[in-house]
Amino acid sequence: MAKKQNISKGRIVLTIVIAVAAWYFNEQKKTDKEAAQYADSSQGSELSSEAQQGGSSSVSVDVAKGNEGGVKVKFTQPKISSKKWDVLDGCQLVKHRHNDGDSFHVIDGGGKKTEFRLYFVDTPESRLHQYNGERLDEQAQYFQTDRDAVIGVGKAAKAFVLDLLEKEPFQVVTQWENVYGPERKYCYVIVKWGGQEVYLHELLVSKGLVRIHTKPMTLPDNTSSSRQRKRLYEIQDKAKSAGIGGWGV
Repeated sequence: MAKKQNISKGRIVLTIVIAVAAWYFNEQKKTDKEAAQYADSSQGSELSSEAQQGGSSSVSVDVAKGNEGGVKVKFTQPKISSKKWDVLDGCQLVKHRHNDGDSFHVIDGGGKKTEFRLYFVDTPESRLHQYNGERLDEQAQYFQTDRDAVIGVGKAAKAFVLDLLEKEPFQVVTQWENVYGPERKYCYVIVKWGGQEVYLHELLVSKGLVRIHTKPMTLPDNTSSSRQRKRLYEIQDKAKSAGIGGWGV
């Protein structure tokens, strides 16, 4: 009798283990699907030669300062109405080889270092390596150009953002949402531009340096993500008509 009870208990335990394993793999598939939808560039070995980088150093991308030679845009005035967001004041850029136009390392006023990723926008890759060719082709198609030209846009976006963030402290607004794993967190960044505070992702769209792509999110003032996306496309249409940034290569 005891032997039969032990066998019965063993079967129950085995059933529970199988059920838990099935649940885990199902959740992992969901995570992988979401990661693919909001894909960032793969981290891998980079090819070193100029030819492997796409030879894009000759591509020139004009990034207008302020509204001079650019498009007039009424940016969203940043407001923090929702308590869901943490506001990090006095943030500064931390130099890192993986910093680019939409993802960068930051140290906040409290001394905590974090790598952040912007909501809504994706800057083109600034070089070609063995894992990002397909992504570069998607970015080139978005701007209706080729790989070499879109790499030039990526380099311009990286230089523009890092120069802007190095000039003076900025503000990061985040819910600490993971990008893939816990190493990077999604955020909004608020910078000073043209005498006012603006969202960095809107500024980049106005300069034609990003595609509207990757994870959307409600703004800190509770503006819906769909309304913000619509606004971004309106800004992009102006940049596109004026041939600004990637729309002029």
